[in-house]
This record gives sequence, C-alpha cells and structure tokens, in this order.
Amino acid sequence: MTGETLYAELHKRCIHKISKFESDLTAIDREWLIEHPGVPFIHVTRTYGTHLLALWPATQYPAPGEYVPYMFGVADRGHILHGLTDFLEAIVKVHAGQVQQWLYYDGQRLVDATEARARTIVAKHIAATEAAWKKATVAA
Repeated sequence: MTGETLYAELHKRCIHKISKFESDLTAIDREWLIEHPGVPFIHVTRTYGTHLLALWPATQYPAPGEYVPYMFGVADRGHILHGLTDFLEAIVKVHAGQVQQWLYYDGQRLVDATEARARTIVAKHIAATEAAWKKATVAA
C-alpha cells in the first residue's frame, strides 16, 4: 500500500470524527505516511486532532550509546523506544473523553484497534525491538 493510498483510507475513516485541528490528519499525518511507507503505527483520532505513534523497525533507532535530538532535548534509543508507552499513557490521560477511534497499521493493512490492543501492540513492539538489539549485539 502506498503512502497516498494509506492516507486516503485513513482520511476516509477519520476526518468525520475530527471537529478541530483537521490539519493533524490532512497535513502532518499525510506527510508522515508518504515519507514512511510501510512503517507500522498506531493512529488515534480525537475530537480535536490526531496522534500517530510510529513503530519503527529496530534498525531505525540510533546506535547503542548514541544520543540524538528528541522532543525537547536528547535521548538514546532505549529512551525513545520506551517513550512509546509514555506517549500512549499521555494520550489516555490528557485526552480522556476525546478519543474517538484507535487504528493499527501493521505495515500492510489498517485495522480497528482499542486502547487495550494499542497497549499490547506497543508492549510487543518494545519487546521485539529489544530482542533484536540484543541479538545484533551478540552477533557483533
């Protein structure tokens, strides 16, 4: 699925649920989808905008011990990876009552999700990524 095709499907499923900050979907999410085709993600549609949590492949994170610009400072790959859980928690707490829809893109198809499923997906992603890093370290 191309980024444009995926965006069209996401737009169709989300736009009518957003009453303000539609540009979260129509500009920010669209650009991200086009620039990162095939990268899995969790998408949260809120009354006032959207959130997209990218589930990067293990190889896309910084090298061990490398610090990169992140949010309002710098972080290593472990901090970035575990930040997914923090970000998910923030969505649930800060935007309680605003969440209209949870979706999951597994790299091939976009499917409905729930908050509980999103938590499970993130936890499995973290575990798989850490396992891949450990395997790469042992092989080196």
